[in-house]
Amino acid sequence: GLLPIAGGNMLVHGSPAGGCCQRIAYLAQRGELDWRFPITVRRLVLTGRYVHLGWFARPRHVDHEIVQNSMRLLKIDELADRRISELSGGQQQRTLLARAIAQEADMLLLDEPFNAVDAQTRQVMRDLLRTLCGEGKTIVVATHDPHDIEREFERVLRVEEGIVGEGEVVDVPH
Repeated sequence: GLLPIAGGNMLVHGSPAGGCCQRIAYLAQRGELDWRFPITVRRLVLTGRYVHLGWFARPRHVDHEIVQNSMRLLKIDELADRRISELSGGQQQRTLLARAIAQEADMLLLDEPFNAVDAQTRQVMRDLLRTLCGEGKTIVVATHDPHDIEREFERVLRVEEGIVGEGEVVDVPH
């Protein structure tokens, strides 16, 4: 779960973390969403734009274009009008990542993004995350699977009852 800050200050890009909702996107674990909720893939991805819209603003044409592009990047654009209850686990995970991408945040916080996904989804997600890193985005991934670390990442911060190590994946003991 999400924990409150226990002490001190947390800054993101020099600003208090609480004031950075437009700049940070969070991908929760799939189990944190009710997949029976009657919403389409397109509408769920569109919720990633709400931080830019405000309470009562309607999505603009540009918001719909961003949503369409996010779905295309994750190869789920053909699923846009399907209800989320009809999706496979991999399609669900791609939809959640598309929502985070649609937010156009500088930092993505991903909670177990590769958990129980098929090989094709893993590859699509890995390729996109590498592209985003190349564009200067910060990607922070929480995982309990050491194989994810070796396969997917170049740098690691290992936290286990305190910070154990930080650096290149090959340099940090598991």
